[in-house]
Amino acid sequence: MRHRMPAILLGVFLLGCVPALAGAPPDGSSVADMLARVLPSVVNITNISAGNALPGEMQGSLPIPLAGKRSYGSGFIIDPRGYIATNKHVVIGSQRLIVKLHDGTEHIARVVGEANLADIALIKIHAAHPLPPVVWATGGEPRVGDTVMAIGNPLGLGESVSRGIISATDRNIQTSQFDHFLQTDASINEGNSGGALINLQGQVVGMNTALYVPRGAAAGSVGLGFAMPSEDVSFVLGQLMTRQRLEVGWIGISAQPVDGWLAEAFGLVRVGGALVTAVDPRGPAAAAGLRSGDVITAFDRARVVDPQALMRMAGVEPAGTAVRIDFVRDRATHQATLTIAPWPGGDLAYVPPPVAQRRRQPLNLGVSVAAITPDLRLALSLKPGQQGVLVTAVAPGSAGEILGAKVGNIVLRAGDAAVNTPSELHAAVAAARQAGESFMPMLVQSTDGTIRWVAVPLLDHR
Repeated sequence: MRHRMPAILLGVFLLGCVPALAGAPPDGSSVADMLARVLPSVVNITNISAGNALPGEMQGSLPIPLAGKRSYGSGFIIDPRGYIATNKHVVIGSQRLIVKLHDGTEHIARVVGEANLADIALIKIHAAHPLPPVVWATGGEPRVGDTVMAIGNPLGLGESVSRGIISATDRNIQTSQFDHFLQTDASINEGNSGGALINLQGQVVGMNTALYVPRGAAAGSVGLGFAMPSEDVSFVLGQLMTRQRLEVGWIGISAQPVDGWLAEAFGLVRVGGALVTAVDPRGPAAAAGLRSGDVITAFDRARVVDPQALMRMAGVEPAGTAVRIDFVRDRATHQATLTIAPWPGGDLAYVPPPVAQRRRQPLNLGVSVAAITPDLRLALSLKPGQQGVLVTAVAPGSAGEILGAKVGNIVLRAGDAAVNTPSELHAAVAAARQAGESFMPMLVQSTDGTIRWVAVPLLDHR
């Protein structure tokens, strides 16, 4: 279940999205007003999987560049407190997760939980104000032909929307025992993993998860994208958020789909159902008398289309629930009652251990500075009136190096004060720390003469 982006699974790529005109209505009607309401609920995610540790405050704004390998994904807000849904493969292997909100602010996220039976993860950020959650779709599954839009972060380019239709439902792309994907021709590319698939009312109908690329073809959308239905995603996320664990019901069988010839061979009225191939002697199905060769056609009076549908039906039932099973044996229909058991075989979700509260203390950037003397102006060919504080050394692996500090850089201002001596710079930094600031803006001139503001972290966790 653990994938690195980009990844391939039987020709299925774990994915992304790009703007397109697929499925645009002939009358040219706009969905801009609806999207204006939805876009603030969708986020871009950057996974930094290797490189140096991040300096500075571990929650809140992150306006600084970071070293390390990056992969990109998407997510959407499901709770005003900062809970965000995404794909598990988006967050796997991360040393740092950076979430960029619609308003441009960036935040460090922590993983709350990851499902082990589905490509779903829950992460959380700390924001200074409540965040706008998405609205889940209600009223049944999407139908083939329904217009949908995929929102996400294709190829790390940033917020992007594409439009298409539901091309098919109940697709099994062999990623888990519970596959039940929506297929869409809305343009999807790597980087849109974890993003929202929405309907014309702005409600989330699915989580964009995979795209199919024919073997030998260049990576990119060919109109075959896949999204996990919203009811599956919300079931998993609800447990991770409220229980910090995942509980899935189990009936203890292995089964295969029933095609046309098998339906005829077993005397079924129509194609479909779950043909039992093996029964776990310790499971509920064995206790209820089911055996290999039985074809389960209904679960709690709801039709069973295939084994994946049966697994999902049982999976959402709490352990201890008694349900009626309809099955065909020897060309006759029978009923049995079985009691749902908890899924065996270990934890169904990974929940990181709590992070101990650590004391904040001043951060040592590892940067040495000096006043610009006449001799230095001459040696470095600086302008006669050059002011500021010169960076004379940057310790390898230090926070300053991660931030991009280089020997020869010149600090012109610290906050709203011009600085021309190390003591003036240190005094400005000390005053900001005394005021409880986590970052300080500094105006820096690079060796090529470019001048820009950078946000320098003042505090660290130890």
